[in-house]
Amino acid sequence: MSVLGLCKFVSLLAFLINRVHGDIKLESENGQLTGITGGTETKGHSGKGYVKDFDNSNNKLTFLFNLPSNTTSVNLFYEIKIQYNSPFGDKGYDLKINTQDIDHIVIYLKQAQKTQVPILFRPLHEAQGRWFWWSEQGPSQTKTLYRLLYNRLTHHHHLNNLLWMWTTESINSALDWYPGDDLVDILGMGIYEAQGEHNSHLLSFFQNVK
Repeated sequence: MSVLGLCKFVSLLAFLINRVHGDIKLESENGQLTGITGGTETKGHSGKGYVKDFDNSNNKLTFLFNLPSNTTSVNLFYEIKIQYNSPFGDKGYDLKINTQDIDHIVIYLKQAQKTQVPILFRPLHEAQGRWFWWSEQGPSQTKTLYRLLYNRLTHHHHLNNLLWMWTTESINSALDWYPGDDLVDILGMGIYEAQGEHNSHLLSFFQNVK
C-alpha cells in the first residue's frame, strides 16, 4: 500500500502537534516529547532554528512553506493583485527569483537529510481559499507551482527525506486542486472551528475522503 493509502485519514498540520504548543509541559510531566516538531518557513525565515534545535530523538519535522509574490507589497504571499496570464510570465512572477526563494531553505533541508531526519513538507496550504497570489487565479496556477517546487527539491537538489503533504479545505472542489498522486505522499484536510472547539473531526474527515 502506498504512503498515501496508509496516511489518507491523517491530517498532519504543523500547528496541531509540535513543540511550540504544549510539548514543554508534556516533557516536564512524563519526560517525553511528541513525535513531530513543526514550523513555518516564509521569506526571511529559513527554518534554520527548527533544524538546529531538533534533538534527533526519533522525531519528525514539519515545514509549512509559502512563496512570496516578489512584489513590493508588504503582504508577500498574501498579495492577490498580481496580473499575469502565466504563473511564469513577465507580468509579476519572476521564475529566477522564486527558485532562489526555494533554494533558500535547501541547505537546512539537506542538513536534516544528512542526519536522516524525515520532514513532513506541506507547501502552498489553503489554496482553495484563493487569498494567496499563487491560488487567486485558480487550481491550474497552484498545481503548476507545486510541481515546480517538487521538481526543484526532488530532482534538482536530490532531497529524498521529504514527505510531500497536501491538505484540502473544501471537499467539493478537492479534486480540481489536487496536484496528483505522483506528487503527494500524505493527504489531509484542514478543519477550522470556533475558538475553544476541541472535538474530534475524524468521522467528518472519513466521510469527505472516502
